[in-house]
Amino acid sequence: MTNLIIDKRKEETLTPIISFDAKTGYCEMIGETCMEDPPKFYLPVYDWLDNYFKTTAPIELNVRLTSINSPSSKCILNILNMLFEYKEKGRKVKVLWHYPKDLEEEICEEIEDYSVESQMEIEGISY
Repeated sequence: MTNLIIDKRKEETLTPIISFDAKTGYCEMIGETCMEDPPKFYLPVYDWLDNYFKTTAPIELNVRLTSINSPSSKCILNILNMLFEYKEKGRKVKVLWHYPKDLEEEICEEIEDYSVESQMEIEGISY
């Protein structure tokens, strides 16, 4: 299995950097996700996760998103739902959401909403 790296910031504005490491299970989503067609953008992420979940390896998702539009929010929720299903199979899953202190109130509300909707425990980390 190969790593997944997506960086389309030069081609399309407001897209996140995606970096998923197949060997370590360390995954990052960095930046903003406010593009017009998020389902198309996130399709490779869903596919990568489906393949990764054929293993029994642990996975850690580090989210560093500071701006998310409504269509992208549904895609993030889909990813969290996939992680929850993997965790329910007895696999080790960790989700960390990193956010700047000046956005703490706003992002903590989002984290809580995502956690409730997906049933996935998400640890918020301010910087």
